[in-house]
Amino acid sequence: MSAALKKNEFGRVLVDGSGRVQWGGVLAAYSPKQEYTPSALGWADLTGKQWGLSIGIKAFRQQYPKGIQVKGDGEFKVNLIPSSSKIPWESGMAKTHKLTLYFHSKKEREFLKYIEGITNYPPIGVASPDWFNEVGTFNQPLITTKFASALEPELMAMALLLKEKNWSELLNLYGPPDYGAEINPKHWGLFNYGDLRTNFSSPWAQSGDYWNNNAYDLPYQLLVAYLQTGDSSFLEIGEAALTHFKDVDLVNPTANARPFPGLNHIKNPRDGKPHEAEDFRYLGNRGLLLGYYLLDDQLSLDLAMRIADRVCIQDGINLEDPRTLGLSIMAVLTAYQATGREIYFERAEELVETVLKWQQ
Repeated sequence: MSAALKKNEFGRVLVDGSGRVQWGGVLAAYSPKQEYTPSALGWADLTGKQWGLSIGIKAFRQQYPKGIQVKGDGEFKVNLIPSSSKIPWESGMAKTHKLTLYFHSKKEREFLKYIEGITNYPPIGVASPDWFNEVGTFNQPLITTKFASALEPELMAMALLLKEKNWSELLNLYGPPDYGAEINPKHWGLFNYGDLRTNFSSPWAQSGDYWNNNAYDLPYQLLVAYLQTGDSSFLEIGEAALTHFKDVDLVNPTANARPFPGLNHIKNPRDGKPHEAEDFRYLGNRGLLLGYYLLDDQLSLDLAMRIADRVCIQDGINLEDPRTLGLSIMAVLTAYQATGREIYFERAEELVETVLKWQQ
């Protein structure tokens, strides 16, 4: 949609707290189509007599509430959280946004396609999955046709079947795609996007809605699936899951102990309040490290190392939950492979000794 703006006029698009699209200013008379695909929203352009500037916000609609406004005098106003929206923001939480700025001449014809594409679907080059296997990038080989063909016939059929089943289940975790987005709208929202909002009820817990992707390093599974398939759907979901994991699941709001990591959406299961993790049962940093390599995200690297450092300085082993052993060993070995620092390898040796003694 385009409109000529006088110096004192403005145009605005807003996605409110319910996820509905609203238009304002010279666009107020326009009747919005709620079925707009996310990539069709979240960017704006001002073009003058010779030059223009486009600004885009990635996953604009999915991370509602959001707003963007342009004025005829050349002013852009990006509302990452509109002032009319009341968002509960607990101590320690973060919210990452990615903005794209594109400068162009008035004569350029394709700038609208560029800003829409670069904002939401930037190209990311990857090697073939067989190459990753040949150089030993991952401790578990990627299941490719070449890899499977070297297996016994029965194992080959099983491996290929499990590969397809795994991909299908990962995509279906976030519900059926809708409005042109891989993540279903029921999981949209400022702090919800990238996670799995689920209703949780149990006799021993506070009932309510919770975030539910902080187990088994889901970002890692999604990003590995992208490397295996080249399917951008996995990248879209994986990046969203990784961002939520960094912003919300790794917050440190209080010094109280709690059974689950991360800040739960409304309530902590046992007392309905946000707490911090007391052991390693949901520890994971492989997705963070892979996100650093793929997306050039320095924060992901920093957090991956902090998780490994935590294993080195904290006694978070709970022998009643063996996951605390396996996940902590993987965390420090991941850091060792990335940095070569002996402290991580030595801590892994200590943990292995603990496992051996526990098994006796």
